[in-house]
Amino acid sequence: MDHEQTTPNPRGRGSTPAGVGVIRIGLAIQLLTGAIGMLLVYPLLLGIGAMAGYATAQFNSTTVILSVAALVLPTLCLLAIVQIGRTERGGGYLRVAVAATVVQILVLLPFYAVAAIPSAAALLFELVPLAGGRTRERIRHGSSPERPALPEQIVLPSAAAALAGLLVWNAAASDVEVRHPEREFDGAEAPARLEAAIEEALSVVEEIDRSPPLEDHRSGDTPCSDGAGRDDDWSEHRLVYRFEGTPPRSGPGLAALEAMREHLPEHDWEITSNEPSGDGGHHLYAVRHDGVRLRLIVAEAHTILEADSGCVENPEPD
Repeated sequence: MDHEQTTPNPRGRGSTPAGVGVIRIGLAIQLLTGAIGMLLVYPLLLGIGAMAGYATAQFNSTTVILSVAALVLPTLCLLAIVQIGRTERGGGYLRVAVAATVVQILVLLPFYAVAAIPSAAALLFELVPLAGGRTRERIRHGSSPERPALPEQIVLPSAAAALAGLLVWNAAASDVEVRHPEREFDGAEAPARLEAAIEEALSVVEEIDRSPPLEDHRSGDTPCSDGAGRDDDWSEHRLVYRFEGTPPRSGPGLAALEAMREHLPEHDWEITSNEPSGDGGHHLYAVRHDGVRLRLIVAEAHTILEADSGCVENPEPD
C-alpha cells in the first residue's frame, strides 16, 4: 500500500503542492485589485482636489504618496507570486501581502463594503492553503532554484524605474513652485462675483412655492494654504445665506433642489456632486468656468446657499 510522504526533503525539492498554486491565485487577485483600485482612486483624487481648491504643492505631495503606494504593494505581490514555494523569501513576501490585504479590508469596509469582497477572496486564497503541512513546508524551505535572486534583479529595478518616471511626470503635472492654480480674477473682484452667483441662485430658489424664509447671511475671507502652511498672499472668499430648514425629500426643499438641478447646467455651471448627506439632507455642488463654486444644502434643520471663490491672489495694497 502506497503511503504519502509527510516529511518533505529538507530543501523542499519535489513537485509543488497544489496549495502553493492556490496562494498564487490569491496574490494575483490582490495585485489586480490594488492596481485597478489605484486607477480608480487617481481620477477621484483629481476631482476632490479640484473641488477643495488644492494648491498644486498640496496635490503634488498627495500624488507622490499615491504613486509610491501604487507601485510598492503590486511589486511585493509580484515577487511573492514568483518566489512563494521557490525561495525562503517567498514566505516573507506572503506575510507582507497578507497584512496589506487585511489593511485593505479594514479601510474599505466602513466606506464601500462591496469593494472589500475581492480583498476578502484574496485573503481566503492566501490563508486557507496554509492548513496543509506540505504547503507550509514548501513555503518555509523553497525549492533551491539555481538563480534564487533573479526575480528581484528584474522586478525591483523595473519598479524603481517606473516610480522614478511617475514622480518626474507628477512634478511636471503639479509644479510645487506654483502655489495655486492660475485664476482669471483676484481678491478685489471676488466679492462681486460671489454676489452675482448668489443672486442668480436666489432668483431660482425664490421662484418656487413656499420658498424658505431667510434667517441670516454672512461673508468673509480666510488665508489659503500653499501645502506647507498659511499663505497670506492668497485668500478664499465666501458668501453664505442661511434659511429655515425644509424637508429635503418633499415640499419646498425638494422643489429647490429640482429647480437648481435644472437651472445650473443651462447657465454655465457644471454640477460636480448631487447626493444625499449622512444627516438625511441633500448636498448639491456646482462650479462655474471661472472657478466660482456654489453649494446648496437642504436639510430638516437648515437650508444653506453658499458661494466661494476658491483660492485667489490678494490685490496689491494701495
